[in-house]
Amino acid sequence: DMNFGNPIDISDIKKMNDEGIETVANRIQTEFQRLDEETKQWHNDKKPNPLWWFIRIPALILAIILAILTIIFSFIASFIWNPDKKREELA
Repeated sequence: DMNFGNPIDISDIKKMNDEGIETVANRIQTEFQRLDEETKQWHNDKKPNPLWWFIRIPALILAIILAILTIIFSFIASFIWNPDKKREELA
């Protein structure tokens, strides 16, 4: 669990005059600028390597096929599985 930034006090906005709104707007803008500086280390402007698609696309296709097979198997098994019959055989 990570927390980003600091709480922003907006109690001055209750005054609802231009000065109170401007003060709160400045606090918000300052905090967002500080937050941008804090998170800048995680941003890079590099484009993703196109070779990753050679791994992602087959993995995605495999995941879709497995999901479809699971749904089909569950659908067919719902007609075959009869819990009452199993209880009678065990009794």
